[in-house]
Amino acid sequence: ERAKELKKAYKYLKMRKIKGFCTLIDNVDMQKGVAAMLEVAGVGKMKPNILLMGFKNDWRTCDKPALDQYFATIQ
Repeated sequence: ERAKELKKAYKYLKMRKIKGFCTLIDNVDMQKGVAAMLEVAGVGKMKPNILLMGFKNDWRTCDKPALDQYFATIQ
């Protein structure tokens, strides 16, 4: 499954003619995933310069733990 997802990600990059690489971070909640991405940023000579995080559209209707996790991630 992991290899399949990674292949799909590289296909996406190739179709859009994006030069880059990707890595998968899984089995973690959003806050830990974002922290992991920030930790690997800048490793080696290739340094990403963008961390994109989506806006939580359902913040008014989602359960409280999900909302708390979203705000903790931003903080």
